[in-house]
Amino acid sequence: MRRGPQTTTAEHLEKFSLAAGKGELSTVKQYLRQGINVNGKPEVYHTALRAAAWGRHFDVVELLVNHGANIRYTGADGKTALDDANEFRNYVDSNHPHSTYYYNGRGKILEFLQAIKGATEHV
Repeated sequence: MRRGPQTTTAEHLEKFSLAAGKGELSTVKQYLRQGINVNGKPEVYHTALRAAAWGRHFDVVELLVNHGANIRYTGADGKTALDDANEFRNYVDSNHPHSTYYYNGRGKILEFLQAIKGATEHV
């Protein structure tokens, strides 16, 4: 795959992370085509993977992982995207036991990230 110029400034990383968190798939793809560091952490926000997981944007999470996003990458708080998805599931289970709306997006993400984690632990 041909890559464009490297775009990993703090400003680019913040915009990339925000786009991922909002589920803006076309914008995320554009940054990836331009060669942004998929695991780069902006100064203010989480990595794009964590932002997408928190926003329940499975299509963005899948795209980022397919482009090399590290599911084990921890932020300043020591948490990963998998931790975020799992925490949210536990929150929904205890606070909204009859609601599937909030769980569906992150439940799918949680299962996806768990499967990747399991597959890579055996490599």
